[in-house]
Amino acid sequence: MVKISTITEVVSDAHSLLPWVRWLSLCLSAGLVAFGLIPSPANSQTTLGTQTLNLVTLPDGLLYGFPDTLTLSKAGTVFGSYTGTVTVQYRVRTTTAIGTGSITVKATTDFVCASGGPCVATPPTAGDALNYTCTGATLGSNCTGTQTVSTVVGTNVVTAIPAGSCTGGGSPCTTADPNTVNLNFTLTDDPKYRTGSYSATLTFTISTT
Repeated sequence: MVKISTITEVVSDAHSLLPWVRWLSLCLSAGLVAFGLIPSPANSQTTLGTQTLNLVTLPDGLLYGFPDTLTLSKAGTVFGSYTGTVTVQYRVRTTTAIGTGSITVKATTDFVCASGGPCVATPPTAGDALNYTCTGATLGSNCTGTQTVSTVVGTNVVTAIPAGSCTGGGSPCTTADPNTVNLNFTLTDDPKYRTGSYSATLTFTISTT
């Protein structure tokens, strides 16, 4: 049996706003304590002021919550394909009107092709491939048909995450939290493969605008 492990690496946008929000909260708390220490003379006039707080939320995305490894296996069929399924969890927010989002996957480390096993970049036989289909996307659209993993470009997992999308909380957001999509992998079992254990690294990327 050929054992193939895939290690998943998460890539997401940085959210530079959060440190600023934490700093603002500390300043406001300190101000309230200071006011409590100042005695208020009898019959004095209190002047009230107002402060407007502005907040800009940016498009953002996060991938998390799926296993570090996936072992492809098969049962019963001689030289039938190896299969395995992984569920990707994601949270996402897109801008209103013209925003969009997507998830892609790419093989960033190939199998050790020279060892006589499977190979994503240069399969030993024409037609050998690491393929997958996408099912069950709770936000956006599943990838279309069968996708072939590439070492050169990222291929689609989730597409067309619409403008004004947000994860969780009900309308106008999706009620799912986290959002999920299933990747159903198949790997050709070529009789040329030598016995052994082979691993490749897959990197998932989420993009939002």
